[in-house]
Amino acid sequence: MIGLRRRGDQPGDPGENEVYLDNRGLEPPEPMLRILSALDRLSDEQVLLAHTDRRPLFLLPQLEERGYAYRFEEQRDGTVITRIWRKASRAGDAAGAGAGSGTPAGDAATAAAAPVDTGGGSQAGPEPLVLDVRHYHAEGREPFGDIMAAVERLQPGQAFVLINTFEPVPLYRVMERKGFRHAAERTPDGDWRITFWRS
Repeated sequence: MIGLRRRGDQPGDPGENEVYLDNRGLEPPEPMLRILSALDRLSDEQVLLAHTDRRPLFLLPQLEERGYAYRFEEQRDGTVITRIWRKASRAGDAAGAGAGSGTPAGDAATAAAAPVDTGGGSQAGPEPLVLDVRHYHAEGREPFGDIMAAVERLQPGQAFVLINTFEPVPLYRVMERKGFRHAAERTPDGDWRITFWRS
């Protein structure tokens, strides 16, 4: 559930507009993916209130890297609301981050082993399955289910190419558990193109 609330009178609020995102009851990594997707649509004046069953500790390095500040608010039922807003002094840092800035260490070796498309049409195996989910975020839709459905449709030896507005770091762990490696690159327009293939 995503909604816009205005509560500018509360002390310590970094902005007037609050976007509420309810992630309770969802299994990892969906809450983290939904939060990153919501942040991608957040304006500099807005604050995201991410409601989760527990503190999203794996999200914190991503927030620091992208230039966001955060504050935990423990709820009476044991759940947590994480209030997230862009740091004023680092508003342009995320946009200027280099390619692979959120990629876990060791991915350089992974990228070197990625299948190469020479453009001659002679590479072994079927053509890669490409899924562009950039419009999902603009429409407020969650792409995780369709991503997993696409992975299930892969033929033997077929690579999967995901095009996204941000680097989906939590997805890497999911795909690793399914036996996939990946190579990520940032496109000139600032989006991300990630190629997955079975180890």
